[in-house]
Amino acid sequence: MLNCESMKISALVMDKDNSGYNYMSEDIVVLEDPPIFINVQGMARMYNYLPVEIYFINPIQETLTNCSLTVSGSGLLRHDFEHNLPDLPPNHKVLVKYYIVPYKVGQKTITADFDCSFFRDIKKSCIINVKP
Repeated sequence: MLNCESMKISALVMDKDNSGYNYMSEDIVVLEDPPIFINVQGMARMYNYLPVEIYFINPIQETLTNCSLTVSGSGLLRHDFEHNLPDLPPNHKVLVKYYIVPYKVGQKTITADFDCSFFRDIKKSCIINVKP
């Protein structure tokens, strides 16, 4: 899952009652990135605290290890926030809450990048309109 965007799946079935009858099928499945969510709470004003929540749900039946989250946004954050996160069991959610202080007016973009043992570069962005 780390280095590909699709999987080729093949199945071979042999009929035990009629020897010599074999059936084969192949299909290509395009893999989708698991969702990551950004929730901005309230109106963005320059130099005022703005609550932001970022969460990710583990969609697979294995525990995700080596999890990290990087949050960036020009005019919103003076430097990227990088967090090492705990291992994430199947179907569990990790929630990270931030308070950002926008320092530039206008339309800005905040970006979250989630990485772990099974997935790389799971990204989500959100437009924030910062008022004076």
